[in-house]
Amino acid sequence: LYRRGERLERVVALARKELMPELEGEEVEVYEEVKPDRIELPCMDVSLRQAELQSGDILVLQVRSAETELTCRAYYDFLRHKVTVRFRDKADPSVDKFSLDLHSQSHYDQVLKAVAAELAAREPAKGGRAWNPFRLQLWRPMAHTESPEHKPANRSANVMLDDLIQPAVGDGPFLLFFEEVSFDIKDLETQQLLHVKCPYAGKDKAVTVLVPRQSVAVRDLLVRIRDHCPPPTGAVLFLCHAKHSAIFRVYRGAETVGFQELGRMSEADCLFAMMAHVPPGDALLEGDGWEEEVDADSDSDPLDEDGGLDGAIEEATFPHVASPSSEGGGT
Repeated sequence: LYRRGERLERVVALARKELMPELEGEEVEVYEEVKPDRIELPCMDVSLRQAELQSGDILVLQVRSAETELTCRAYYDFLRHKVTVRFRDKADPSVDKFSLDLHSQSHYDQVLKAVAAELAAREPAKGGRAWNPFRLQLWRPMAHTESPEHKPANRSANVMLDDLIQPAVGDGPFLLFFEEVSFDIKDLETQQLLHVKCPYAGKDKAVTVLVPRQSVAVRDLLVRIRDHCPPPTGAVLFLCHAKHSAIFRVYRGAETVGFQELGRMSEADCLFAMMAHVPPGDALLEGDGWEEEVDADSDSDPLDEDGGLDGAIEEATFPHVASPSSEGGGT
């Protein structure tokens, strides 16, 4: 309790002695909370009356030398824009993993760092490695449901948390999903994701690879796919356009294909990396795609020889995707 005629400087000194005795000798900054969104520096060499301070007004003291990013103004700004967000692992989309209080104007990358920090606190070393915020992606929930959308949320310099969240189902807080990915999401600034199906043991294994946004060399693409889905010994990996159990086209390793063409097939779930066992000495050599360039002066193409590509695909270890000859598709 203070008289309104007392000088503000003396009032602050008494308050500091009572509230912050361990910080004697440190410089402090004094702020007045006029409104939650209006934090001002009052004049110190006037009385409480002259400073227009009265019963119930709030002064905030902060050590000037404190090494903290959360200054008084930043703290009040956080309180004003604070939102509580529930996070779920996309691999387990029905269970809340944790909740975070975040600034609604946080950038996409700031949200990722907060998620990675929380995961690191809960699971310090996943498989012996730390959580990398740029190996995470955020997914929004579909409208009026608690299921993730069909594609990850857009990441750009202009995307804020406000753009990612939407009213939750019922009265609960906002909801977002996170997913750990095998690539650095900063690479998406110059490259694009391509989704390829790799049939294995009667099932389709989904493989995601990063490719240039222009044209893509098929052989280079096969090498990237091989890192995620290595073929068994003696098998050759082929890039195919397949749909409804029919192979419509097999891309040769020496080909260069535009990303738009591959992207359309990727979005339609009809881009496959097929494996086939090739007999020794066949024109299709062992390895990923075609390991040897075709002689430019030759009129023959190994793909056109009897028992070549069609024969190899017919011997594929994934019978649920048939060859062109059996389904009427074209190579």
